Amino acid sequence: MLTPSAPSGVTFNWYDAASNGNLLFSGSTFTTPTLNSNTTYYVESENGSGCKSTRTSVTVTIDAAPSSPTVIGTSICSGQTAMLTPSAPSGVTFNWYDAASNGNLLFSGSTFTTPTLNSNTTYYVESENGSGCKSTRTSVTVTIDAAPSSPTVIGTSICSGQTAMLTPSAPSGVTFNWYDAASNGNLLFSGSTFTTPTLNSNTTYYVESENGSGCKSTRTSVTVTIDAAPSSPTVIGTSICSGQTAMLTPSAPSGVTFNWYDAASNGNLLFSGSTFTTPTLNSNTTYYVESENGSGCKSTRTSVTVTIDAAPSSPTVIGTSICSGQTAMLTPSAPSGVTFNWYDAASNGNLLFSGSTFTTPTLNSNTTYYVESENSSGCKALEHQ
Repeated sequence: MLTPSAPSGVTFNWYDAASNGNLLFSGSTFTTPTLNSNTTYYVESENGSGCKSTRTSVTVTIDAAPSSPTVIGTSICSGQTAMLTPSAPSGVTFNWYDAASNGNLLFSGSTFTTPTLNSNTTYYVESENGSGCKSTRTSVTVTIDAAPSSPTVIGTSICSGQTAMLTPSAPSGVTFNWYDAASNGNLLFSGSTFTTPTLNSNTTYYVESENGSGCKSTRTSVTVTIDAAPSSPTVIGTSICSGQTAMLTPSAPSGVTFNWYDAASNGNLLFSGSTFTTPTLNSNTTYYVESENGSGCKSTRTSVTVTIDAAPSSPTVIGTSICSGQTAMLTPSAPSGVTFNWYDAASNGNLLFSGSTFTTPTLNSNTTYYVESENSSGCKALEHQ
């Protein structure tokens, strides 16, 4: 729009040439057509008598439009925002739109932060110089990276006081992040196999997949279940004689394996099974037995003692003399409270009689007999006569 500032009280005639030419407009303010190059116009003053001045030239100069913005698209995860910043040109204002032409002006400034995006979205940015001249718009696309699949992982059962190892079977090519909550919570570990701390109660963990773009899946829950330990064995000690073995058998619980040890903790595993036969014992000995269920969970150990009963004293008995063809009566004088067993050999041999007084058969030659004391526990001591 071109408007002369003087003189007043005249009519202004606008031409396309310094002389002659075409009369383009008569009036105070001349609006040019759309221009794409520098253009000169000529205006004269005309008074009421029709007298005209010389023409004055006036040039409309076309300012160069700025270069279109140079800007690179980016990738984000669904539900995130993106920051877009042109690298060129400098000294201009950047206007951001939602369409290649017209559309809505979203923002004016160097760095445009998008709203939260869940699908690929294209924006358009133009450069505007100080004269208000604008470049053509540059398109820039924010691409939504696909989130990885949620982890596939199976829970496990352990015994109280143990740790568990949890390993997802899928997807591949991702990092697994382990948390203590379904959302937010504490990051416990990043890696394929998570080893839990020692657990004493059922515990649920949550694991997500994270791809190389930092996009994360929804979390998968996985529970470590604590198997109950079996009851401790019920077993009663026993008494044996020195030099014998003992058989120890728990009465409960059922459906478990019994492990026998020589110490209350750690120690040596002596036997696994229901009935433990001790080695030959000569002194009181305590063993320790635990129950182990199918999950490998073990009870506390139960102690069971094998007590060595003292052998009775050897019999005190005096030999005698008889005439050939007679019988003899042999009676020990001590100890008391025992049974006397009479034999024909110092060991093994035949049991001839059990009782306090042994009457021999008719004898015709010197004969030696052997008598032992046997207490109520079956422990024996030997003396010969």
